[in-house]
Amino acid sequence: MSYAYQVKVAAAQPSSAAAPKRYALLLLGSYSAFEVISVIECLRLANSMDGAARYDWQVLSEDGKPPVSSSGVALEAGGALTDLSCRDTLIVFGGEEFVAAGTLPVLNWLRRQARMGVTIGAVNSGTYTLIKAGLLQDSEVAAHWNCRNALQETFCGLDVSHSIFSLQDNHFTCAGGVAVVDLMLQMISQEQGEAVATWVADNMVCSTPRTSRHNQVLSRSARFGDRNGKVADAVRIMQNSLECPLSPSEISERIGISTRQMERLFSKFAGMTPKAFYMKLRLEHARDLLLQTELKIIEVAMASGFNSATHFSKLYKKHFGVSPRTENKIWGSR
Repeated sequence: MSYAYQVKVAAAQPSSAAAPKRYALLLLGSYSAFEVISVIECLRLANSMDGAARYDWQVLSEDGKPPVSSSGVALEAGGALTDLSCRDTLIVFGGEEFVAAGTLPVLNWLRRQARMGVTIGAVNSGTYTLIKAGLLQDSEVAAHWNCRNALQETFCGLDVSHSIFSLQDNHFTCAGGVAVVDLMLQMISQEQGEAVATWVADNMVCSTPRTSRHNQVLSRSARFGDRNGKVADAVRIMQNSLECPLSPSEISERIGISTRQMERLFSKFAGMTPKAFYMKLRLEHARDLLLQTELKIIEVAMASGFNSATHFSKLYKKHFGVSPRTENKIWGSR
């Protein structure tokens, strides 16, 4: 079931001769309504500081119809893929269906806007669409941790940051969630000044806005670091060698302890053997790739350190309760 809400812009008259800065918000399939509303609320609050119409915004979709968000909320689109001005800022909002959302009309339209000088950014998996359009080449990008593996496997050599957002001269990317507010406060500060950004932050009860130096979540190795440094070191090595797994003896030698000592530490702090923990990491990595990329099952298996698709399928079904092919049916037969 979907719930349609219409987002209307009250056309406030600017108190000065300067025209308001316009934001265009492109909603792709299964976008997060929370992230879109967060942007709109930041812009609205900036306008409310002293009644000056600093910002205007427009909600767009590929066909002009209200696309349904991940929560079933459908924000009314104010237009389809119309050309923007070089003064505008475009934000692409992606969601769970980010592979299918990058249609040829969307990609061509994004490239045309970039050629016209429009500043373009992406939130959450919208980063995938911008990369697919060729607009983030040789750039550090921020994307939600949940689609990080898909980005790195699909686009070789891509520099995916762990930070909550990355703000460049003519483009930006954001992990999504509440990090959208942090990004918007930074952009409002640059565009309108610190006083306006502080007003917005105060009204959103955001006492300590984060910067691009803040990471999204603690990694597994960082979590274990609070309990045991050797376990954290071992987990870090495992995470960096999923495609070419190392033996327990190789890992223990690298962190400077015996294999038996490493087994005791993992049993105490992780509740399982190093081998079982390593297998869990590889299978979780494989699941991300199955659900988020168009890689074939054998390619997913190889990228997760399995040389045999049959062996991989057997272990996968034992761990998750379904076969890779069943898990992957949303993308069709591969």
